[in-house]
Amino acid sequence: MSDNEHKSSKDVNELRDVLDTVSERAPKLIRDIIGTIYSKEAGTALGQSVGAYYKALVESGMSWCF
Repeated sequence: MSDNEHKSSKDVNELRDVLDTVSERAPKLIRDIIGTIYSKEAGTALGQSVGAYYKALVESGMSWCF
């Protein structure tokens, strides 16, 4: 086996290890992120922020036409 073939084989094995690790950890990470974004607390905080923003716009004289 030449040095290039050995290096290529080593690179493939390292990539395989990285992809295995990602495939094991990514689903939990995604679930945790979604759970954080769509939690009751996050929804409440978002609602309060939107309300405060709307109030500030109205107080500044912004008119709304729906």
